[in-house]
Amino acid sequence: MRPRWTAALLPLPARAEAAAVVTTSDPLSEYLHRITPTAVPAAAPLVRELHSVITRTAPELVAAVRYGILMYALPGERRFWVVALDAGKASVAIRFLYGVILDDPLAVLRKGSSVLMTWDIPYGTAVDQANVAAYVGDAVAKHSTYRTDWREITARAKNTSRGDSGGTPTDVPRGDR
Repeated sequence: MRPRWTAALLPLPARAEAAAVVTTSDPLSEYLHRITPTAVPAAAPLVRELHSVITRTAPELVAAVRYGILMYALPGERRFWVVALDAGKASVAIRFLYGVILDDPLAVLRKGSSVLMTWDIPYGTAVDQANVAAYVGDAVAKHSTYRTDWREITARAKNTSRGDSGGTPTDVPRGDR
């Protein structure tokens, strides 16, 4: 039998990192402070711009640094976050927890997991703020759909990704279209 590893079995510093939930009064500054040593110089301005678009589009979202990325969730909905920013070596990833149910008219979303989808914005690229705002707005609008039907959406997306005859990604409920 394989052992089950949990965060409780880790030494205290690793356990704290496994929990990785950090909230400050200024999550953007906290995130930028964390990424600065490893990120390329273009990361901070791009993260700031995307943060601005997200907070202007959906001021009701609460930002927090969780699991090393800048996450945005509706108040009290930490588990069902809406969007996140993750600076990498070549781009900033805009992650949508339930991207599989979002409309993708620009065909910019790439698969991240069964339901998560990511839009990569390469460094040095001009941000199309209107389109980023449209995707964020769509994600906020479909939050209640995902919150209510997440088990079904996840199951159908997993079946689709495995090639089962569970349908196509477009068969996943799309909320109020």
